[in-house]
Amino acid sequence: MIETIDVGHSRVVGLRASGRVTHQDYAHVLVPTLEAALARASAAGHKLRFYYELGEDFEGYTKHALWDDAKIGGMHLHDFERIAVVSEHPMILAAVRMFGPLVSGEVRVWPNQARVQARAWIGLADHEK
Repeated sequence: MIETIDVGHSRVVGLRASGRVTHQDYAHVLVPTLEAALARASAAGHKLRFYYELGEDFEGYTKHALWDDAKIGGMHLHDFERIAVVSEHPMILAAVRMFGPLVSGEVRVWPNQARVQARAWIGLADHEK
């Protein structure tokens, strides 16, 4: 499941994944949320910051969701100023090591207990929920 996080900041979009992430999560939550945020950022003349939290209850992606992730990621390699990933899941860590260098913005990963530092780095120091 993917849900939005109210980050209270117009330049940052926040999402949290838990359980098993499916194609429906991408189609109904991630893609529309991300596309709307990217459009707002572009209209304002800047790149987006993306905060993505995949906590201890995250189980992984279905095959279709993995394909969705690859498609959306490939379409937006140059649209992010910063991406903060909070996770200790081995699959996520491997994916960030592999694909992070392709993103034109800065990409960093934090362990679950460093969530506050990740939020501060992405620009959410005043909005720690």
